Amino acid sequence: MRTTALDKLSDENLRKSIEKGVFSRVLAGNVRMLTQGLIPALQNDLVVEYVEEGESKLRRRIAFASFRYAMDFCVRRYINLNGLKLKTAEERSKLLNRSFRFFMRSALEQLQRESNHVGGANRLLEALTRDDGDNSDGYEDEALFRIGLATRDPRKTSSALKYLACDGATEYLYSDDGYSFEFVLAAHLERLYAAHGYQIGYVELKHAWPPAVERNASLSEDDIKGRVKQMMEVGREEVAEIVRCIRSMLAHCDDKTVALVL
Repeated sequence: MRTTALDKLSDENLRKSIEKGVFSRVLAGNVRMLTQGLIPALQNDLVVEYVEEGESKLRRRIAFASFRYAMDFCVRRYINLNGLKLKTAEERSKLLNRSFRFFMRSALEQLQRESNHVGGANRLLEALTRDDGDNSDGYEDEALFRIGLATRDPRKTSSALKYLACDGATEYLYSDDGYSFEFVLAAHLERLYAAHGYQIGYVELKHAWPPAVERNASLSEDDIKGRVKQMMEVGREEVAEIVRCIRSMLAHCDDKTVALVL
């Protein structure tokens, strides 16, 4: 049985809070993030200060460890203890983009080996291989291994470093929740485009499109016509909003490509 640095933690309540925290349990896979970020952060008295009598300090720490922006401290701590600290913001961005594309390529290569039905994945893999092969960002994969952003065998790279490669574009996936999967997919696409140098913008639609399904509805012909008319009106408003967003992006992107993902 493999023993991790977290298993060796003598404070049981602290260990439980890290194991049950949404983001802490991912970041704990990296020893430096664990010892220099997570443990000092969760041991800080401010986390459990003013806890009411009878309230669980463990529950408070778990909530803190499940808050993305609090756990961002651990990632930034790792960067400032790593060779990345010596890089400029632009260089760090290029390296993190490269590490994300490296993990993406590795995952697609594994999918390619294990399945014959990966047409879209094959095309994406070809694009990633082509773009990274010319080293247009000024780096090779070797730079990732030297600076500690990945291991040569990506299967042995901790989830903490893969989280770092996502550069904050993450969402928690709840089981049997289709909406949370959509959020994860949107975050993944956001990071993928950003890793290729695209500028990302969001348009929040005001209505569900297509409209939510209404079960066991009894509708007359007039009801149906009215709903279709309403859908068309709402759809036109939303499309107009998207077009305004695209025009705004085009005005600030010079000759760069603008992509719309729905």
